[in-house]
Amino acid sequence: AAHPLNVLLVLLLHSGKYLRVLGYTGIELGLAVFDFFGGIIDRKNFFKELTFIPKRIGVCAGLREIIRFRVKLDITRGMPVICANFLGYDEQAHRRGPGSSFAHWSLKGIDGTIKDIFRTALRSDCREYQVIIYSDHGQEATVSYSSQHDRDIQHAVRGVLAGWMSPDQVEETQISAMGPVGHVYLPEPLPPQDLRSLACQLVERAKIPLVLFRGETGAVAVNREGEFDPRRAPEPVLGADHPFLQQAAEDLAALCDHPDAGDLILSGWFPGAPPMTFPVENGAHGGPGKEETRGFLLLPPFMKTGKTVLRPLDLRHIALSFLRNRKPERIPVPLKDKLSLRTISYNIHSCICMDGKISPERIARILDWYQPDLVALQEVDVDKKRTGYRDQAQWIADYLEMNHFFFPVVTRNGEKYGIAVLSRFPFIDIKNSWLPSLPPANRRERRGVIQARIDTPYGILHFLNTHLGLHVKERQRQVQELLGPGWLGSIPPDEAVIFCGDFNAGPRSVVYRELTRRLRDTQTECTTPRMHTFFSGNPFLCLDHIFISPHFTPLTVEVPKTQDVKMASDHLPLIADLRLDSGHQAQVRQKDLHKVRINDYLQK
Repeated sequence: AAHPLNVLLVLLLHSGKYLRVLGYTGIELGLAVFDFFGGIIDRKNFFKELTFIPKRIGVCAGLREIIRFRVKLDITRGMPVICANFLGYDEQAHRRGPGSSFAHWSLKGIDGTIKDIFRTALRSDCREYQVIIYSDHGQEATVSYSSQHDRDIQHAVRGVLAGWMSPDQVEETQISAMGPVGHVYLPEPLPPQDLRSLACQLVERAKIPLVLFRGETGAVAVNREGEFDPRRAPEPVLGADHPFLQQAAEDLAALCDHPDAGDLILSGWFPGAPPMTFPVENGAHGGPGKEETRGFLLLPPFMKTGKTVLRPLDLRHIALSFLRNRKPERIPVPLKDKLSLRTISYNIHSCICMDGKISPERIARILDWYQPDLVALQEVDVDKKRTGYRDQAQWIADYLEMNHFFFPVVTRNGEKYGIAVLSRFPFIDIKNSWLPSLPPANRRERRGVIQARIDTPYGILHFLNTHLGLHVKERQRQVQELLGPGWLGSIPPDEAVIFCGDFNAGPRSVVYRELTRRLRDTQTECTTPRMHTFFSGNPFLCLDHIFISPHFTPLTVEVPKTQDVKMASDHLPLIADLRLDSGHQAQVRQKDLHKVRINDYLQK
């Protein structure tokens, strides 16, 4: 119905995509013809091999590229949920086997398509997409029933049924078999005892590996080893080495309980024997095999479930939780030490991401995934027009369920910009101030510092956060101020200190050397070589530091470099797990207890 000129314009605009589809189609055509002659040499059915050529080209090239184009189009339109299903590997695995080179070639093409879609989703201007990649099943290398017994499953089952019912009833019996699972629907229901005898004969005479039915008390599984309850005795049914023994056994039992599963359920699985499929195919899925029950799921880090074995309903729960709340359920990230404090220093670039999006959600999700106890944030916007008038410090703190304090280093016309500290523990007291700058002061961005005393379960500590200036002399003046009696110089030697920030200075600078005379750098004690935090896309400078007093032992230091983290800010977060020494904990607690007793006495 479109105007011919419009059609021509569309063809011209998307000519690259059409040429790519034609290119992939040509490659797949060549492979399909090569595969065709390979099948003929192996004495496969000529017409089946010939008809597989257009099927392969259509599924592995044409359909895949159409789906790629449509998904990218939906991304640019901002569709809230987009689901794509790529069938190339599945089709090839059925035809040539899951380990065949042709199946793996199709898988490589699918990987490239997913990579392209993933990059497009990251660049979307309409939405902040999260990409989940999953395979809902694996593939089992199989032998067909007919190749083993010179007859198909329908004839075999009807041959056994002929001794149980009239020819008309045998003809009325419906037998449905697809892959390694079949269902038998009898014209009239039989009592459980007759079903048991019939199942035994199907195993013995028809050589069916496994037959299931619903008995008097629940599911019953029959194979050549005997009769078993799959829930109570899954090992003789599935094999003791099955990776998902109990889950697969529960599924078999649930299948028997399903009202539409038929009177008898046929399966091609027997422990230790080659898996069997009822159609003619070299790969199958749908049964209880070790490989066909093994899918995979790739999630963004903050969507992790904490489970090692997932079911389809788990994936549904993850997706719905994110869509409804934009925040998945909190999954604990184990620390190296139960007594450690996880501290993060992060320049969040006003939550302006590298793709131009303004997203406090990205920053909050990254922080939430690592579940910090203490956070020092730099370049935080509050009520600024450029970032949508949001209170970023409050929003991130609420998302993390942490206490926070924001210091507006710069305030203009009600718009604020500064630094913030967040804590999972209560603040005792907080002080903040500006740092000295070089003249003319009105032409330079003002800098500041926050110092908070925090009551942690391991003792009271001083937590400092700063963002130093860009000029060398300015930073030197600011560090002298910080080391003086107003800040670090006023902290007694027996009290613990964590000093975080974007110091705009590397480990060879005068600023760094001055600070390390008073404090220790966590990186020098944990990592070799040093991890860089700026620029996030390709980090080459170490500007962010976490300094500690001798009361701490650094356990781990990490700078995450996932795609999400690289896109969230121009800096990467610096993460350190710190353990407060037990001797200091006892000393601080005794000192605090003495203060409490004096205060109680004065109040009385």
